Amino acid sequence: MIGTLEIELFDSVGCHEKTFKESDFGSDLVIELFDTGIWLEWQSFNDWDLGSIPAKWKGQCVTTKDFGSSSCNKKLIGARFFYNG
Repeated sequence: MIGTLEIELFDSVGCHEKTFKESDFGSDLVIELFDTGIWLEWQSFNDWDLGSIPAKWKGQCVTTKDFGSSSCNKKLIGARFFYNG
């Protein structure tokens, strides 16, 4: 599901949510995100309507005591952490 902010952005450049529902645009797209923290409970991480993880994906889901293997799913397919301290 595309959120409100994203819909407004797509509409502002002439793209509409319907365009993406009727096509496979982005179906083979992996986006890298650097963040200092995520909330897996947010609806934006829901993967219920997504297909399989691409077979060519060679990344990994690194786990910690606070980030278990079930934290990765078909939307968040990889995770790593870096610590310098």
